[in-house]
Amino acid sequence: ICYTDREMASVDPLIKSLESIAPIPDAEKKRITAMVTPLHLSAGDYFVRFGDVPKRMAFMPRGLLRYFYVDEAGREYTRYFCQGGHFVSSLTATAHNAPSTYAIIALAPSELLTFTYRDWLALLDAHTVWGKIGFAAQTAAIALAEEREQSLLPDDAATRYRKFIDAHPQIEDKVKAQHIAGFLGVTPETLSRLRKKKNSTPN
Repeated sequence: ICYTDREMASVDPLIKSLESIAPIPDAEKKRITAMVTPLHLSAGDYFVRFGDVPKRMAFMPRGLLRYFYVDEAGREYTRYFCQGGHFVSSLTATAHNAPSTYAIIALAPSELLTFTYRDWLALLDAHTVWGKIGFAAQTAAIALAEEREQSLLPDDAATRYRKFIDAHPQIEDKVKAQHIAGFLGVTPETLSRLRKKKNSTPN
């Protein structure tokens, strides 16, 4: 893990992402820029470990992260894959100052723009635009969680695999098969059969 000089990293990707939700006044752009600390993760580095009480959130311009948890038997289950252009956090743990029940690990070199949850709360008090952005981000996160839950319940393995490929068309070759299988809720053997069927099907 390597924190880098703030001056060496551009916060433009963060501002651009936030302004896709609502226009941000220049004074507020300066405010959040002053709060950002750039962070480089190498493959295998953790952003959040199990049991950590995380204090920081992040926007990831480039990279690939895996959210996962481990059951009592030691089996790993992938919760999400997060690619560049998305926000990163263990928000429930951060907001409640509680240990995280899952970990966030880099699967590839990843560049993050981090800021503390305390600073985020200060932004919410500083200007109404942050409330709009925060509400939109929270709504998107809830929708993503609901979409995943709804897919796991009625969809068969082939449908879940097809949806995964559609949603993450460029990461299948970058992620271990066991992690994809854990995300889909299938065995590695089932995933292998699904891949063979996909590869043998004419485009």
